[in-house]
Amino acid sequence: PNDERLGPRFPDMSEVYSRRLRAIANDAAVTLGLSLEHGVYIAVTGPSYETPAEIRAFRGMGAAKPVLALAMTVLLLAQAGVPLTSGFVAKFGVIQAAVEERSYAIAVIAMLASVIAAFLYLRIMVSSWIQEAPADDDTSAVAIPFGSGVAIVAAVGFTLVVGLFPEWLLDVADQTVQFAR
Repeated sequence: PNDERLGPRFPDMSEVYSRRLRAIANDAAVTLGLSLEHGVYIAVTGPSYETPAEIRAFRGMGAAKPVLALAMTVLLLAQAGVPLTSGFVAKFGVIQAAVEERSYAIAVIAMLASVIAAFLYLRIMVSSWIQEAPADDDTSAVAIPFGSGVAIVAAVGFTLVVGLFPEWLLDVADQTVQFAR
């Protein structure tokens, strides 16, 4: 049971950052001569989708930051296990190992989980590329730090290289397993 004295157990998270409180903070910063940066900051820990704000946060990214949106799309496709990405190589390996061990239930569960996840990732991609950002969002003002840009390029590059040419990584993994035995 929920103890009402503590407030709602599941508070409304559809507008976590109140526009009114953001305006007050901005006015205070201006008064103090401080510079506040405005933009979209997203940390995605998993496809939980507990609030509408989680999908809304991606709206318009394809128009405002197309290279960043493309990188995110490639990584989401890899998470979904789409061919020509490292995610496909990994999922195929897991499912193949389950079948070889005659663990058909695990193989089927892995495939179903991949389909469900692909649907959730598709919602993020649609929000990024097709839906427009709210009129008051200025995502173009957000600069990607150099180190973050390098990390994103490296992750996308690795994802595509392993997806296109998986043999070298599979050979290294096989040699590592042989060495560990």
